[in-house]
Amino acid sequence: IIILDRGGTDKTLEIAMQYEAEIYSTDWPGYGLQRSRALSMVKCEWVFAIDADERLSEELKMEINTLLSQDD
Repeated sequence: IIILDRGGTDKTLEIAMQYEAEIYSTDWPGYGLQRSRALSMVKCEWVFAIDADERLSEELKMEINTLLSQDD
């Protein structure tokens, strides 16, 4: 989990710390540039990006679990 914090006042950082997230303080250059910054820090094969106000459907949860349980 990678968090680019721009000084928000919600509980994002508190929650993220429970999952050993990488947290970086940053300015706000705009949505696209901020997403690019985060993507440049990724060290894995794929990225799942979701905003705090978005939720996964049950169907998508099942599909992700199926993909993650497959042997490569």
